[in-house]
Amino acid sequence: MTLTVAGLDYRYAHRPVLRGIDLAVAPGEVVSLVGPNGAGKSTLLKCINRILKPGSGRIDLEGRPVAGYGRRDLARAIAYVPQQAGAALSLPVIEMVALGRAPHRAYGSGRRDREIVLGVLERLGLETLAMRRFGELSGGERQRVLLARALAQGGRLMLLDEPTSALDLRHQLETMTIVRAVAKELGIGALIAIHDLGLAGRFSDRLVMLSAGRVHAEGPWTEVLTSAHLEAAYGVSAVIGSDGGLPYIIPTHRP
Repeated sequence: MTLTVAGLDYRYAHRPVLRGIDLAVAPGEVVSLVGPNGAGKSTLLKCINRILKPGSGRIDLEGRPVAGYGRRDLARAIAYVPQQAGAALSLPVIEMVALGRAPHRAYGSGRRDREIVLGVLERLGLETLAMRRFGELSGGERQRVLLARALAQGGRLMLLDEPTSALDLRHQLETMTIVRAVAKELGIGALIAIHDLGLAGRFSDRLVMLSAGRVHAEGPWTEVLTSAHLEAAYGVSAVIGSDGGLPYIIPTHRP
């Protein structure tokens, strides 16, 4: 499913947050949104998923305006992983993941839904947590459950808001590996808001760097993660290099 965003603007009260955003995500493509706090990354994901209503601009899925989708159709098309979910949700993990199947449920679909849920739990290594209550989990465990719910949802576009922020190093790598593998295997587009520039560069086909609500730079990591772009967007100098084609970034000081 192709996502196209054109001329998107959004304001909180009278403060502009997004200004003329243009971007596209093709089926099977992994695109990471990077940029400093307040650049508009999470706001953009929420506008695409219709949690927030843009002031102007257009958001299309396969050439059809997102505004024209019914809620059920939109939930079938887009799987959204928020930055966090409150611990107040007291459902067992297996039921939390099963919520992802809600947009697809119909008479006689229960067996297929169960197979999908169990398969996702196994893929993310969550079998041992299946009967634990969501509110009892650590922040990192909750984040993996939210990703599992999104995968169970089976959308043709994944929107992930800081999916690795609460995870340790091993689970960061596992999570991004799974996201990329699912995108490539199933032809699902993935748009990821992420702070870790190394992970973004390693697992993404393209980076889109936002700064002050605008697209500051776009392209492969070798073109976006440059000293000039990091100084302009983040206000820091950095040592940037690669090891075996994998990027690393070491911030040094404010210029």
